[in-house]
Amino acid sequence: MNQLITPISYSLQEIRQMPAQDLLITIRDRGLHDSLAFLGMLSPEQFQYIMDLDAWTDDRIQNEKIEPWLEAMMESNPRKAVQVFHELDIELLAFLLRENSEVYELDDGQEPDDLPNDRLQTPDNRYVITFSKPIWRHFFEHLMARDLTFALQIMQSIRYETASGLEEEAFRWRDGRMQDLGFAPYEEAKAVLSRINPDISLEYPTILLEEEPTLNPTQAIVSSLETDHVFTQTLSTLPNDTQKRILSEFVSTCNQVHQALNRDSGDRQSLRETVQYVTLLLDKALHYRSPEVLATSPVRTLFQIGRTLENA
Repeated sequence: MNQLITPISYSLQEIRQMPAQDLLITIRDRGLHDSLAFLGMLSPEQFQYIMDLDAWTDDRIQNEKIEPWLEAMMESNPRKAVQVFHELDIELLAFLLRENSEVYELDDGQEPDDLPNDRLQTPDNRYVITFSKPIWRHFFEHLMARDLTFALQIMQSIRYETASGLEEEAFRWRDGRMQDLGFAPYEEAKAVLSRINPDISLEYPTILLEEEPTLNPTQAIVSSLETDHVFTQTLSTLPNDTQKRILSEFVSTCNQVHQALNRDSGDRQSLRETVQYVTLLLDKALHYRSPEVLATSPVRTLFQIGRTLENA
């Protein structure tokens, strides 16, 4: 399998076609400040997916993980930074600004007493805002310049919605997109580590066997596969369409296991260790049930069988 090429080797079209997880890993490998040109070529949708992968721990938003992205992008290209942050889920953006600012609603245009000197007043004279760090003020000033109506809508959300409510709604949107990427819903992903009967029926609904994979497999996962395993050797003997389906399921299973183990989706070495772990347990399952079952069995179920056997 080919390793990921450095970002400089990619055209805009190639970058726009890369799976989100490969984008995140590539940026992490090079470092944010060495990837500024690369960041400038991401679509807002790709950036949203990267935030879905990188900015959460379980069902909680990690402000400290998002701030370095904002700083790097504002330093490189404020206009692009505001564009992609503007198109994040409004609940996520409102949560971030709520966590990094204090918003005061003016009464007849009168400011509250004892506000810091670096306060910002909105052009409609409705709100006065103070920020936890200069980067958030810098960003919000550019956001108002781009779309004042939207910026004021964010202020209203901050004033009248709770942090927990914003975070919960942002998580709901994020969970749906993660499923689009091949990740399981949060609770289902944790269940991948549960034990099952190793002699469970492996019947696979025919309709699922006939479905075409809808996503390009994450190359950082596929490229970590080693050839000296029962799983990979058996996979290589199957028809191409079957291989594609199984690889798609394998990537999804690896991501679910990675997620359940609370590992970093953007860390190449950590992901490689997860791939090795999943492959070893698939080998155990195939030894126990026969390699032939791979063609018609859910990869996730085979992994669970292998994990059950390992912990028997």
